[in-house]
Amino acid sequence: MKKIILLFFFVMIFGCEKEPIYNNYDEITHYFITDEEIFKFDTINKFKSIIGLGNYQKIDFDKFEDELTSFTFKKNIITGNKLKQVDSIISNKIYHGPLNITACTPIYRDILILKKKNKIVSILKICFSCNMIANYGDEIKNNFNEKDIESDDYFNNYINLQKTLNNKN
Repeated sequence: MKKIILLFFFVMIFGCEKEPIYNNYDEITHYFITDEEIFKFDTINKFKSIIGLGNYQKIDFDKFEDELTSFTFKKNIITGNKLKQVDSIISNKIYHGPLNITACTPIYRDILILKKKNKIVSILKICFSCNMIANYGDEIKNNFNEKDIESDDYFNNYINLQKTLNNKN
């Protein structure tokens, strides 16, 4: 009887683990900008809408990467194992839905361009200061549950994403 009870608890503890999902992006490009660069463009409305300080504007996927580089965003193409690692984090450990969970106004210094078959399918604007993400484009398959926000690991997931993107892992 003890073996059955132990087996039951083992299955309940380890069998209820969420199966990780992957969106299998062909390419993820990370664009980022420093605060010093932000101050050079902070009076231009188009720039303010990109980083989240202006009015919301629809993103033209065909022109967006050119707009980022014109405002001196740096570009880093994510490849190999790092691509799978970033895909795993944004698909399983980060919430990017409509819920605002911080009281600050996000400044999106980091932007991920997610591509499949050389076509942009989604854009994630990220503020690592307040851990907010704005998602544009196709919905990302996500294994994240809003209740996970209450977890102590939630904010650590943003730290891990930031370290991965900045090669500090």
